Formats: sequence, structure tokens, C-alpha cells
Amino acid sequence: MKSLREEHAQSTRNAILEAARQTFTSKGYDAASIDEIAAAARVTSGALYHHFRNKREVMQAVFEALEAALKDRVATAIVRAKSPSQAVRLALRACKTTFVRSFSSRRRACLAGRSGGGLMRSTGLD
Repeated sequence: MKSLREEHAQSTRNAILEAARQTFTSKGYDAASIDEIAAAARVTSGALYHHFRNKREVMQAVFEALEAALKDRVATAIVRAKSPSQAVRLALRACKTTFVRSFSSRRRACLAGRSGGGLMRSTGLD
């Protein structure tokens, strides 16, 4: 069982990651600032720096969280499948749904590198 302090720390980290995902999606990585992310998460920038060393580390954690959600959705889809071909279809649908829900069309283009230099390239996460 987690202590109250551990639960609060996890809650703060989750709020930062959600605020960062929304800020990166709406403004782009380069235009987003740590202060904006902290304000959106309703924490101080000091609290943000307690959890993450810099903006790049925040972005990496956002991608890791999205990757974990994607893996869970794909695994759930595959378990429900009645055949290998259905497993492939359901897994691909889970990928598409996760991607569409996570990013606006403008930011998906940026992530893919079609505008704004590409988020993956600008953060070094490619």
C-alpha cells in the first residue's frame, strides 16, 4: 500500500504529464515552456523540476505513458480476437484510435516530421 505522500507524488506527476501532453499538442514542443506546463498542471515549476530534470525528460515521459497506453490497448484487442487475422485488425484499430485520440491532426503531422521540423527530431526522441 502506498503512503499518502507517495500517492500525492504520483498524482502530481500524472497531472504534469497530462498538462504536458496537452501543451505539447496545442503549442508544439519548441513553443511550450516549463512554466506553462506547470501552470496547466496547477503546480509550481519547482514541483515540476522535482519530478523531471528538463523539458526533454517531460516529453520522454509523455511518450512513455502514451506507449504504455497503446501497449495495453493492443494487448486487450489481441486477447479479444477469435482469429489471427482479427487480432491484426483489432490491434491496428487500437493503434489508430490511440493515436487519433492523443493528438490533433496538426500535431500528428508535426510528429511525423511534415511541418515545424518534426517533434521527434527536435526532441531527439527519434
